[in-house]
Amino acid sequence: MEYEISKRLRASIQKEIEGKGHHNRKVIFGAMAKEVFKDIRSTAILTGDKVEMFSF
Repeated sequence: MEYEISKRLRASIQKEIEGKGHHNRKVIFGAMAKEVFKDIRSTAILTGDKVEMFSF
């Protein structure tokens, strides 16, 4: 599944990722995933302009 996200939100996520020192694949857990997918507990992977969602 692919979801469009705003440039502002993507910039916010990118800042969060850089602050935690992630490299290569950009993985966001918990609060950031909740912000992107309001009611869905998931791991979101940011790939360019798309976000992939994986539910547990």
